[in-house]
Amino acid sequence: ERMEQQVRERTAELFTANQQLEQEIAERTTIEAALLESENKYRRVVENANEAIVIAQDGMLKFFNPKTMAITGHAPAELDSRPFAELVYQDDRDMVVARHLARLRGEQIPDVYTFRIIHKTGDIRWVEIRAVLIEWEGRLATLSFLSDITERKRAEQEREYLLTQVQEQARRIQQIMD
Repeated sequence: ERMEQQVRERTAELFTANQQLEQEIAERTTIEAALLESENKYRRVVENANEAIVIAQDGMLKFFNPKTMAITGHAPAELDSRPFAELVYQDDRDMVVARHLARLRGEQIPDVYTFRIIHKTGDIRWVEIRAVLIEWEGRLATLSFLSDITERKRAEQEREYLLTQVQEQARRIQQIMD
């Protein structure tokens, strides 16, 4: 009789423990599904962004989205196997690296600035960068968003050229009139 009572008590305890485990498993499954859905949403945003999104750490690109490949012309294996500074046009390289390192040291530098990169084809492209300091895998890094502004720069240069031409013509007309 005592043995049967102990078996019943133990069975009840096991039943209760089993119900708790099932509830915990159900909660964990719900949380994991929500996390997966959230990861999928963010992945779609990053993969379809109209800006290059990169994480730079230790002089290398640790993360980049598909737009990065479109802007630079480089394949993933090329982007993650060489220092990011090699992508920057020589005349802008020192400034870009200095600002990256200053940001990592916590110094106040512009969050937004422009510089040139070298496309895989050798073409020079202008980009506008927006960068912030983040922690990546337990260490400091920069999260940057880059927009290709090459066409905007070309339009600005064309506008300046045309304005200079108009001013020169106006000066010549004024000389003739005097």
